[in-house]
Amino acid sequence: MMEERLADLEGVQSEAYQALQQDALAYETANEKLAAAEEAFQKANMDLCNDYDCRSMKEKNGALIEAQKALEEAKEEVKNVEEALEESAEKAQEATDAVKKKKMELRRFALADTSYVVHQARIECSFGIRDSLLVLEEGHGVKTRQYAQMTEGDCVFDKNIINFGGCKSKENPSTQEAARQAVEAAQAAIEKKRSEMNWFEKGVDWVANIFVKDQEIAPTDDVVEQCVGECLAEFPPDAVWNFADDKVTINGEKVLLRRCYMMCNHGGRILILLCGQPE
Repeated sequence: MMEERLADLEGVQSEAYQALQQDALAYETANEKLAAAEEAFQKANMDLCNDYDCRSMKEKNGALIEAQKALEEAKEEVKNVEEALEESAEKAQEATDAVKKKKMELRRFALADTSYVVHQARIECSFGIRDSLLVLEEGHGVKTRQYAQMTEGDCVFDKNIINFGGCKSKENPSTQEAARQAVEAAQAAIEKKRSEMNWFEKGVDWVANIFVKDQEIAPTDDVVEQCVGECLAEFPPDAVWNFADDKVTINGEKVLLRRCYMMCNHGGRILILLCGQPE
């Protein structure tokens, strides 16, 4: 169904970002070298201008020429490294776009995919900050292509569903707490700045407060949306994966298919990106 494997595209993405980091480091090093060359050139130029001894002027003129040569070489190196950095940044972006496109394809075809889901299937949550895995502590005794097969009831958080690294849902109490702490930190920073004001600044601030009264700031939806809380997925006690296989069961439970999904109580939609079988 898909021509390119997600794992291969992510491998290209990883290599592209490694190359980008190396080029960024080379660019930083080249600029440091350029700054040193500019300083050396300025010094050589000043030495020559302040020297009235004809016998040493020739020597210092040679030093200036060498410094100028080094400066030009440093400029050329910065130019070349900058071009390489731009190229690697473009490749990294292309690789990232390819991964995003692949995931969109996987989501689009999910509801039509009846592949059996096995141990270590790849999953994602619409509010999670990273992909995760669907796992089994102990198999049900049935395997698909030598991998332990999963059922609709394998949906226990931190047992079957590994956390998604963080949660951006406004319904998650942990995310709300992160927003509250962010607002408190901002208020503390404002109070600290006020305590460091001089007498004139405090007077201006006092006049402003006549028209704009100080009040406690509550986290708004916009603030909460920018915060990340702890991934604490919750499901109803009788929750199972939706759209499991109606025809095949293991120990009385329907077999899990890639088309299945779950909804977290905090609003996140959990999808199965890859069924876990070899692509």
